[in-house]
Amino acid sequence: MIGSRRIRRIGVLVAGAALGLVAGCTVRGTTSIRAGSSREVVPCDPNNQQWIVPPEATQLRFEVTSSDTTQPLEASVYLPEGPFSFGTVWHGTKSTGPKLVPLVQNGTQGVYVWIERVDHQPFSQTTEVSWAFTALDANGNDVGFAGCAGT
Repeated sequence: MIGSRRIRRIGVLVAGAALGLVAGCTVRGTTSIRAGSSREVVPCDPNNQQWIVPPEATQLRFEVTSSDTTQPLEASVYLPEGPFSFGTVWHGTKSTGPKLVPLVQNGTQGVYVWIERVDHQPFSQTTEVSWAFTALDANGNDVGFAGCAGT
């Protein structure tokens, strides 16, 4: 990150989720999707599944950066006004690039994100998915997240 902004970094690896939470920056992590499961929540930290979006955020950006699955994946976010899809985020062999979802409500809010197969079928084996997630302001600047909240 460029500039004089002070950054706090927390690194965590617990129960199949590796996270790097950086205030005001894109969060990158890896989520394990268990065999037999059809989807997995992308947790903010091992104890909290909800991401707290800061009031200046106007959209969310999510990207799958790598995966060991050959199945297409999609991601969705549950906002206070309901679920919205980021669409297909993994084509089966490569990322489809960053996807955006606009925020309808302004103000601090908690959101949940999950990843699933496009065909909504269970995974036949445990799958690793690496991702990047952040909140953006009206000018497209990365404003990160205000923190995490309970499930």
